[in-house]
Amino acid sequence: MAATTPLQSQQFRIALNITEPEGSTTITSQLGAALRGLGDVTVVTDDEAHDFLLTGVAICSPRVTCDAYAVALQFAQPFPEPAGGIVLSKLVGQAGTLSPAQDSVLKATLHEQTKSYYKRLQLWVATWPRASISTGVSQLISDIDQGCLERQRIFRRMTEAYVRRDTVTGNALSGKLYKRPLPDNVICV
Repeated sequence: MAATTPLQSQQFRIALNITEPEGSTTITSQLGAALRGLGDVTVVTDDEAHDFLLTGVAICSPRVTCDAYAVALQFAQPFPEPAGGIVLSKLVGQAGTLSPAQDSVLKATLHEQTKSYYKRLQLWVATWPRASISTGVSQLISDIDQGCLERQRIFRRMTEAYVRRDTVTGNALSGKLYKRPLPDNVICV
């Protein structure tokens, strides 16, 4: 059995923020269980550090008997912290160099200012009858897994291969990851 490398074993941290009818956690619970069922996902709140955010709203239809849930869900990725350094280098440009302390403070400030910004990756709108909520949730999580997380796993394996100087494996994974045209189910590019 091959040893697991740090990048390969890294958990995806997915924040859930679903607004549901008062007193209900049906959709949130099902989504959380399905995500954890992938094995390499840790479900967190949106106040915690996370790689992705699954947010949305679920309402009962009809309101009184709640025979089904109408859901609108969005999958998004936060503005990455290292991007602050890239933005900073563009802002400072040729104006001069910064001391390490100035650089650190400006990067932290940029991160603080941009941490609530997200890149929208996918939006789903559906009606799930009460009897088939688990089927709808399973399909949604399968779409996220195959359209985004699997690409991230391949990227991690590719990076590890290049770090090990295994260019044959790295190039093969790169070809798999960046083949054109991309499959229809790609959420994360």
